[in-house]
Amino acid sequence: MSQGIGYYLPDVSEEFVTLKFYDRLHGYLWVFPRPDHSSAGICATLGALPVSGLRGLMDDFLKSRYPAAAVEAAERYAALIPGAPQDPGSERLQGDGWALIGDAARLVDPLTREGIYYAMISGDLLAEALCRGRPEQYTDAWADQGARELSWAAAHGNGFFDARFIERLVFLAAASPAIARVLSDVITGRQTYRTLKRRLLLNVPLVAAQLVRRAVTAPLRRRDS
Repeated sequence: MSQGIGYYLPDVSEEFVTLKFYDRLHGYLWVFPRPDHSSAGICATLGALPVSGLRGLMDDFLKSRYPAAAVEAAERYAALIPGAPQDPGSERLQGDGWALIGDAARLVDPLTREGIYYAMISGDLLAEALCRGRPEQYTDAWADQGARELSWAAAHGNGFFDARFIERLVFLAAASPAIARVLSDVITGRQTYRTLKRRLLLNVPLVAAQLVRRAVTAPLRRRDS
């Protein structure tokens, strides 16, 4: 389980998404822009910090970046966020006359805490099983579609939130459009974790060329400025 808290910031809308990571904290801070406001929040493993500690990190960041009036007018929210288990077979998804989908079934990425994508997939799979008159096929369908993906993520949380890994990932994403596209696809669910390594290896020549180009052009840009 994770604890998530945050604000809806009125009249704050930007053209980019902000993510901030903290050393030794399995979670992250975000600011997601919307047409007439922004959703700003922070999440971490339940019990890692008290709610007051998370709110302190959130408030310090917001006050350093946005007008005080926007922060004071913000609507607060909080939520508990489930995470998928490492053993995909440890949770029952259905029984006699009942079935669970989405957050209720812990079908949430333990790394990104993204659950909407998996809620939609699991809802579709259950609906298809019901339409076929074979509701018992839902569990097997989910095992084929997403169970291994989320269990892989659950097993790799420690490495993902290591500060050295995050710093290298941010550097590579900034330096290489190819890595940025891969990262975008991971966050939105278009790129599975199980095939991520293969895709990265296929992109190695392109990424190397982009890093070399960045290293060569950086001194020229500094001299021009």
